[in-house]
Amino acid sequence: MKKLAFGSLLIVVAGAWPLLAEAPQTLPPAVCAQLKSGKQLGKVWMNPKFDVTQGFVVGKVECAVDNAYSDTVQYFPVALRRLAMDGSPNVLDLTVVELRVATNSGLGYETGTIGVEGMIKGPDGTVLMAFNTREEIANRENQRADLTGAMDKIAWSLSRDLGPGYERALEVKRRLAEEKIETGAMPPPPPPEQPLPLDQRLMRLEDLRQKGLITQEEYEAHKKELLKNL
Repeated sequence: MKKLAFGSLLIVVAGAWPLLAEAPQTLPPAVCAQLKSGKQLGKVWMNPKFDVTQGFVVGKVECAVDNAYSDTVQYFPVALRRLAMDGSPNVLDLTVVELRVATNSGLGYETGTIGVEGMIKGPDGTVLMAFNTREEIANRENQRADLTGAMDKIAWSLSRDLGPGYERALEVKRRLAEEKIETGAMPPPPPPEQPLPLDQRLMRLEDLRQKGLITQEEYEAHKKELLKNL
C-alpha cells in the first residue's frame, strides 16, 4: 500500500474507463465477516462495547491508489474533523481504497467513484467500529465540488450511523467549547421548529442537491411534495 501525507487520497483518469484491479481490503477479515448494511454507510459493524458518546479523534488517512489530485482531497480530513471530539481515547483511521474519475468523451461529463474503509479503535487497539462505503460522482460541472461534496456526504453518513447518542454528545462538546453551557450541564431541548417559508424550503432543497447530499430523483420528489399544496 502506498502511504501518502494526511489527507492525500486521489486518482483521476481521463478518457474511457480503464480496467482497474479490485479495490484492496484493509479491514481485518473477522471484522469484514460481520459487516451489515448501514443506515447511511454501505456496510458497518459496531462493537457492543463501544460507548459512542466518547466519539473519536481523526488519526491516519491513507491512500491505496496513486494520487493525481491531492490538493482537492485535503478537504477530506477537514470534513472528518467536524465530527471529532477532542480528548477522545478512540481513534478513527481511514483508507481510500478506490478513486476513479473519468471524462466520458461521448457524453461530455465526468463520472466516478470514491470508496473508503475505516476503523475506530479504542486505546488498547480494540476495534470499536468498522465500515466501508462508496459514493458515486457524476453529471457535475465542477470536479472539485463533486469530490468535496462526496467527502461531506461520507462524513455525514458516518455521523448518522454512529447514532443519536453520538450526535447528542458531539453537540454538548461543541456547546461547552463555546462556553454556552456550564460544564456537566445538558443543553435544553430545542424549541419546536416553525415551518420555513416555501421559498426558503425550496432554496434549502436546491442546496442539498447541489452538494450531492440527495439524488436528482429525491430532489424532484421533495420538490413535487412542497409544491402540491399551492
